[in-house]
Amino acid sequence: PVQKPHPPIFVGGDAPRTFERVFRYGDGWIPSLAERDGLPLAEKLARIEALATQARELGRSPIPITTFATPRDPDVIARLGEAGVTRCIFGLKAQAEAEVMPRLDRLAALIERCR
Repeated sequence: PVQKPHPPIFVGGDAPRTFERVFRYGDGWIPSLAERDGLPLAEKLARIEALATQARELGRSPIPITTFATPRDPDVIARLGEAGVTRCIFGLKAQAEAEVMPRLDRLAALIERCR
């Protein structure tokens, strides 16, 4: 980016060369935790920890990690924090206010429990 300082660049995905791209071009990593890809959460946590290990081995400061499609489970969120995740994104469907507001209330309560 031309702008200085530029907005942070988060590299998404989890292909074999993703970490290489994170270190070369990115300011952070944004993996999806969606269950539909078939990868168990334990393996996703291992990948998150592997990025932190690789950063240390390269003499780099910790790489910010933001998870996408984060499960709404306080225990999972705690494990993500222990593994080095710095931010979580939770999906919320575009629906009528009557549908969305209770979901936002539950999400706010979850966030408060996880602080």
